[in-house]
Amino acid sequence: MEAVTIQKLSKTYPGGKEALKQLSLSLSTGEVFGFLGPNGAGKTTTVKLLTGVLTPSSGSCDIMGVNPNVQPEKTHLLSGIVTEHAQMYDNLTGMENLLFYAAAFGLEQKEGKQRGESLLKELELTDAKDRKLATYSTGMRQRLSLARALLHRPRVLFLDEPTSGLDPESAQNVNQMIHNLARKEGITVFLCTHQLRYAQEICTRYGLIEQGSLLASGTIDELRARVFPTKSLRICASAVPEKLDFVKCGANEFAIFEMILMLLPWASRISCTARMSRAERTNECAMKSTTFFTASSAASLIPRVIFGEENVPPMFTPTDWSVFPPGTATRAL
Repeated sequence: MEAVTIQKLSKTYPGGKEALKQLSLSLSTGEVFGFLGPNGAGKTTTVKLLTGVLTPSSGSCDIMGVNPNVQPEKTHLLSGIVTEHAQMYDNLTGMENLLFYAAAFGLEQKEGKQRGESLLKELELTDAKDRKLATYSTGMRQRLSLARALLHRPRVLFLDEPTSGLDPESAQNVNQMIHNLARKEGITVFLCTHQLRYAQEICTRYGLIEQGSLLASGTIDELRARVFPTKSLRICASAVPEKLDFVKCGANEFAIFEMILMLLPWASRISCTARMSRAERTNECAMKSTTFFTASSAASLIPRVIFGEENVPPMFTPTDWSVFPPGTATRAL
């Protein structure tokens, strides 16, 4: 049985706005599915339909065989949700919030406390468990929201920008936790984001959506083969953080190789992989056998795509970028 099944799902809001158009998807158990698209593409509407918050205009969906429109309470017991902005009770402590939601999920008080303490430890919130939520930072709230979503051991986890507001170390820990949930516990993860680079770190398959319509779905290799099978983007930049494994190719110059140019209808996106060995990358850098292009938007777009909107290092500036093989053309970023 598939963990999530969506068949020709559509939603039209009062006033005539079509938020979702004939969406069909299926997710397997233990899969980490990245649902990517710009703001307003229909990602949140899809999650609300899958969790029974909204009623579809047409089509159907189910979670572990349960129709959320018919049995919303059972759907909520099977699923956990983390939104971009964590909403809980500011006048309660972190642990009190978890105990409240554990009771709402039907857990006994002892079990709820044990589960809460375990999740707080895993998410590095033990020292703050007795503090009022009003004193929590944005990142701490987000981690507590993830703990709340996992209290009842859901089979499907819906995440909307789960690392929003987190520092790099905390974001990495959350990513590792998501990876382990899928691989070791068989939890299916439905991850909504607009950052391809972030999704590529943890997702096994992707769906790309714009204006309510699914443009493409598949693994990263399948998507590459469909849109741009033989061309990649290479970038040289200054002030690259030392912790990133980029190859130095000149005074204060680094090469960021194997950046795949995803020329999809809704936007240009760049995803980062590292297929080439260090020696191969260094040789390619020394050869300088590519023709460089320039575009006024590249200096602004490239850092945001590589590092994410909120994590661009100070002074990081792309100095050159090229499409290869040499002589191949592309539209400006």
